[in-house]
Amino acid sequence: MDNDASVTMSLFDAQAVKIHNQLEQMGVDPRVFVATSVNPKIVGGRLFLNATSGTHIYFDKETDAGERLFFRLVEQDTGLPPVAPLLKSYAKVEKLSITELNDFVLSAASQGGDDDNGDDNKDAGLVSRKMDGGGCSKSGKASAKSKKARKA
Repeated sequence: MDNDASVTMSLFDAQAVKIHNQLEQMGVDPRVFVATSVNPKIVGGRLFLNATSGTHIYFDKETDAGERLFFRLVEQDTGLPPVAPLLKSYAKVEKLSITELNDFVLSAASQGGDDDNGDDNKDAGLVSRKMDGGGCSKSGKASAKSKKARKA
């Protein structure tokens, strides 16, 4: 795609209204880059970017003007002064297979051990027991008890 090419972006209602309102309030026309979950189509020689439910919109922050604009949007959305300009770093993204993810989750140290829903149930099973038992939790026991109660 050539520099300064115009594209038509199609967003879900809530996304479209939010981004339109933010851009209108700022009175500027920044460049945006749609990075994920976009279904591109070329119709009549024009590029259309159709958003899906997982679409994320990233503003061009490689220029000083673009970066200032982006952080104004963040500040406007949260009401808090942005700290991100001080960080200047981005999360590292690594590709992972489902098997690797499962191995990581199952071998990780326990973080509390019970279902941690705050009800202090002494019968709550450990996560490892739930995994070994096919992922069952105490909710199965509770639903069986409620079925018996309804029959009575």
